[in-house]
Amino acid sequence: MDKIQDLPIDPSLSKFIYIVLIIAATYILAAVLRFMLERLAERFPARRLFFKRLLPVSQFGSYATAVYFIVQIISPNKQALWAMMASMGLAIGLAAQDLLKDLIGGIVVLVDTSFQVGDRIRIDETYGEVIKIGLRSTRIATLDNEVVTIPNSKLLQADIINASDGSVESSVTTHLYVPSHADLDAVEAIVREAVLTSKLTYVKQPITITVEDTVQDGEAVSHLTIRAYAFDARYEEMFMTDITRRVKKVIYERDLFETNEDSSAYDKRIDSALADTLMAMGARFAHPRPALSQQNGR
Repeated sequence: MDKIQDLPIDPSLSKFIYIVLIIAATYILAAVLRFMLERLAERFPARRLFFKRLLPVSQFGSYATAVYFIVQIISPNKQALWAMMASMGLAIGLAAQDLLKDLIGGIVVLVDTSFQVGDRIRIDETYGEVIKIGLRSTRIATLDNEVVTIPNSKLLQADIINASDGSVESSVTTHLYVPSHADLDAVEAIVREAVLTSKLTYVKQPITITVEDTVQDGEAVSHLTIRAYAFDARYEEMFMTDITRRVKKVIYERDLFETNEDSSAYDKRIDSALADTLMAMGARFAHPRPALSQQNGR
């Protein structure tokens, strides 16, 4: 037994073991911090964005600390350290240029703070909530519950529109079309009542309603643009739907648009976008694409 204890241990092996333990501990620490911050964000909705923004900081901090301790364990001399850094830089520059751009982009995103986790942003055709800012990429959850991954290098050159800009509440724009002969004062009163009585409204922000005459499907209509704030950006779609449904319900109950026209014609104008979509789907199913085997002549 004493002989076993007296056996020498290779220093390089012990360093390797320490490095492996540090990497494992860093991975576990990062996972635990992420779990705790996400739970705190759900537990305290008013401070949700604060805890969300700590996520990338905690990840970067954990990785940086691990690198520091690994370098201390290896403890190379200055010449060896500079040579190693130069070799790694050359290898990365030649073999992983895109990866290096993404890493630099991730650091720039955190320092520049043009957006943070929890913000609603638009990048090109993608709009949604930032759910993760990583070393290589940024993930956005769209309104269709799809997760879009965008390389950080692309963010350095893209035009970014931040709809929330660090606020929990979110500006929501709702569009409403009414006949040109409608009583706009009555419609506006209904809209304001619907917005102010909604459970999702952030009442400390103003409500603006603009009216513009336009033509839709060959009919003159008045286009109302309603801008109000939901108290949480996560309920943006629900807020828009709530306002639209309640306004239309009151309008039909009060029969404000009584006219000689058939009511179905008005419905068709109001829901023209939906009608076009349904017609396109009908045409698609009426003329399905031939099967792959038919295309190949099988």
